[in-house]
Amino acid sequence: MLNNLVATLPDSPQAKEKDSPLLATIMNRGNFSIQTLVLKPENEHELEQFVSEKVVPLYRTVFGGNPWHEYLRCNNSKCKKKQSIQSVYGQSKDSLTNLELNFDLKTACCPDCGNAMSFYYPPERKIQETLAELKKSFTTSFLYDGEELVGFCWLWLSTFDAIWEEKFSTISDQFSYAQYVEAIKKYFGDNTNWSMPILYFADICTAPTHRSVDNFYSLMKASLTQSSAKIAEDISIIGYNIQDETAYKLSVPGGIEPICKIPGVESSIVCLPSLKRVINELFNRSLSPRQILREQRKKRTV
Repeated sequence: MLNNLVATLPDSPQAKEKDSPLLATIMNRGNFSIQTLVLKPENEHELEQFVSEKVVPLYRTVFGGNPWHEYLRCNNSKCKKKQSIQSVYGQSKDSLTNLELNFDLKTACCPDCGNAMSFYYPPERKIQETLAELKKSFTTSFLYDGEELVGFCWLWLSTFDAIWEEKFSTISDQFSYAQYVEAIKKYFGDNTNWSMPILYFADICTAPTHRSVDNFYSLMKASLTQSSAKIAEDISIIGYNIQDETAYKLSVPGGIEPICKIPGVESSIVCLPSLKRVINELFNRSLSPRQILREQRKKRTV
């Protein structure tokens, strides 16, 4: 069924002359550009280098800071203390790569219980996980400020059942399969087809220095419009627990309500029923992202 959805298009955009063999520019906005991966067997080494030197350091920087604090974790299962980059290194503006040059993980002790700590996202393991995610991604979008990678987003073409197995089951300590089923049924109905194709936001984030409505919407637009060009018919979209305030404003004027609470826990599945509708109402309008947000605030106060 997934194969029937995908339109007959070239496998990937053609890299422009100024692009690297691995990345092709698909959108420009002032000093910012968005690029997508050109995955070919001959690009394997460049992909591994890009992920290890650019993508994973950015990922660990983003989620190692506020509000997630996922840099170090206590090895004591009864403690589970988390520490942020800032709590370990202070308010240094140096890159995480440079900060870790003189950091010895063996000396890290939990401030609460005194046990040893480990990286929340061990670099080598995260590199391998990210490579696997990117290789099976349906679309990829990388946000650059000049030459600096400052954000990314990738989507998978999958099914409800497969997403549970591939992604949500890895965080089953946060909510169960039964809660996941209840949340999906609440939004899509009791007769939900669990094998129907969906788009899944596998990851989306921007660097702490570049968190803005414009940058978030640029990544969303690039990812969803790429998907729309590849898919022959309409499709629903889901994502997990996108906590940044701008994500909640995807309920654009006209009725899209994306937040589907998971019963009994402080988590949400972001559900968007129609890719084409999102593009028409969110990206094909004359309003800027900030104007859309202002409309949303008015809507919530009525």
